[in-house]
Amino acid sequence: MREPTPQEVAKFRRACKALDELGRSGFHLYLANDTMHLMTGPSHDDAGHKQQDLVCAEHLISGAGGGDW
Repeated sequence: MREPTPQEVAKFRRACKALDELGRSGFHLYLANDTMHLMTGPSHDDAGHKQQDLVCAEHLISGAGGGDW
């Protein structure tokens, strides 16, 4: 793989800032495998059970990785 260009680093930072703004406004974010989920509550309850019913939007991010439900 190659080193990112300054423009690509800036694009990454803008995307992270946008996700941070959603988190700061009260939404939860959960990355499962390569899919980012925008959630209306936490991804898991206090007992550790997944809460996929709280997903309100999702988007594939190729190469992101992450855990799974």
